[in-house]
Amino acid sequence: MRTSIRNQRGRFVIRRMKVVVWSLSLTGSIVVARGVANARLRKRVEVAPGVSGPVTISRSSLGVPKIVASTREDVTFGLGYAMASDRLWQMDLILRKAQGRLAEIAGPAEVESDRIMRLFGLAESAQRSVGLCTSESCRYMEALSAGVNHFIEHHPTPKAFLLAGYRPEQWTPAESISVMLMMGWSLGGSMYRADLLAERCRAVIGDEWTDAIFNGRSAEAPPSVNKQDGRTQAANRVPSVAPIFPESGFSNSWAISGKRSWTGSPILAFDPHLEYTNPSIWYEAMLEAPGYQVAGMTLPGLPGIGA
Repeated sequence: MRTSIRNQRGRFVIRRMKVVVWSLSLTGSIVVARGVANARLRKRVEVAPGVSGPVTISRSSLGVPKIVASTREDVTFGLGYAMASDRLWQMDLILRKAQGRLAEIAGPAEVESDRIMRLFGLAESAQRSVGLCTSESCRYMEALSAGVNHFIEHHPTPKAFLLAGYRPEQWTPAESISVMLMMGWSLGGSMYRADLLAERCRAVIGDEWTDAIFNGRSAEAPPSVNKQDGRTQAANRVPSVAPIFPESGFSNSWAISGKRSWTGSPILAFDPHLEYTNPSIWYEAMLEAPGYQVAGMTLPGLPGIGA
């Protein structure tokens, strides 16, 4: 698919460049077909006042968007539009989780989750962070928000929202920060119970035994490197008492020499130890503007590529 976004004097056009599968998008606005090489193209023309010049969104056969514009702000606007068209429902769920608002749409079963998230105040932290961000960061977050909101305002509400009985709200920079904080919570927030227990143990049995019990579950836990002979060498001093709770469940990465791989090429692997979701927590995109060209993964709702 190829999308063109122009300013008030221009136009906004979506047209399918490569046919892939029979499907109707959640917005009901794009139809694509399988095995029809000369399928008739469907076009839509809109006005996008949130950009200063043309923005083009072209998609690969796998749906990965490539966004090209003349400024970083405009390309970020296009990223927000693409994210909303692909992942608006997911973005809303992540945001509601961070804000402690899942029970509004899911009922009493999520009250406990909402209570915990409100106790830790991620939403309040996000609001405070907006006032502390640099002017450059604010511009990109505002551009992404404008792209998301343009999609919300100019397209039918995605069916997932209609089935749940509510409509998506306007996106703001605070929402983008909330998404980032929610990822931080996912990576470390589940350890808050262990942290509280560790501090209670520290007051009773002292630092040495507490560090041994919670080795691998505290910020002071020493990293380790596995050698080829199977031995483990700690990078820093390890507790003198063997850990009761062994280190496990954290992100890791490793490299394999080309001499040891089947293809003869080196291998670099990374395992983030994140939960499985559908769609994935990651969003793939390519961004291009003068002096700026990047491709990779980001989180739905963040104004740029992060990995």
